[in-house]
Amino acid sequence: MGLVEENTTVKELSIPGIQKERFRINGDNSKILELNTSDANIITRLEKGYAELTKLAAEVQEMDFDDEKGNEREFKKLSKNLKTIDDKMREQIDYIFDSNVSEVCAGNASMIDPINGKFRWEHIIEALGDLYAGSFRDEFARMQTNIEKRTKKYTGKKK
Repeated sequence: MGLVEENTTVKELSIPGIQKERFRINGDNSKILELNTSDANIITRLEKGYAELTKLAAEVQEMDFDDEKGNEREFKKLSKNLKTIDDKMREQIDYIFDSNVSEVCAGNASMIDPINGKFRWEHIIEALGDLYAGSFRDEFARMQTNIEKRTKKYTGKKK
């Protein structure tokens, strides 16, 4: 029970609006990101994930990068800690956007790379967050237009 038999016909069903949009990152055809920019649940995931990201960023800022120690053991410890934090940040970024964002947008670089006064993960969140904000604005405007079309005969308002 529950298994699909070999001879079972699978019927296709197309539901508009549930497919993801494709975005090319920095003009690189090998970096295609698929996102559902109408996903309202991103707000919940962002609240949880962003809190974790800022906590992890604080851990990085508290680390001792003093290279005067010159101790190989300390260097290995620092390297391991940075890798652990990067892995956790990647997990949170992918969770927030429900996609493989860290792989596509960062590749082998670290989420904690400092770029123009911010961490790489902050640039990613800002750029992708703008896509969602724009999509929400556009979709709500369309919804408002549709509502007005359907209710104008009852409210007497014309657009």
